[in-house]
Parts: sequence; structure tokens; C-alpha cells
Amino acid sequence: MGLETLSDATRRYRLKNADMSNRGVADVLALEHSAGDYKGKPNCCFFCGGDLVAIRTKKDEIAIFHVWQRFQTRMETIGERIP
Repeated sequence: MGLETLSDATRRYRLKNADMSNRGVADVLALEHSAGDYKGKPNCCFFCGGDLVAIRTKKDEIAIFHVWQRFQTRMETIGERIP
């Protein structure tokens, strides 16, 4: 599938509320989220069954991998797609 960069492999969304917490984003998207750990699982990542689904790349931006379309639909309730 030749997706060599995060930009190529994801759809990006701008949060309507940049102050929304990562816990709040995880709750809306119904994804797993942790406060981070020493194994490199940072606070800015969101998972489904252990698989990486989304990354908060900026305070007001979330990148969701293309293969997780059902979460992209949920994301539209709290953010707008960045073309």
C-alpha cells in the first residue's frame, strides 16, 4: 500500500475545542487511552484492542489512520476534517 509517512496514512481533523483533554477525545471516539508509560506508549495515542488508531499530533489536531473509518465518522462530532 506504499503509505510511507503519517501524513499519507492518516486523515487529519482539527478539534473544535483545542482544550479538550485526551481522555475526552478517547471517550467520544470510544477508544482506549492511557496516561503514558515507560515502554513508549505516549499519552497522545489512542488504541482499539491494542491497535494504534489515532494520534494527537498538535493541541488542536488528531490524525486517524485510514483503515479506521468508523472512528473518522465519530471524529466529525468534535472536529473538522483538514483537506
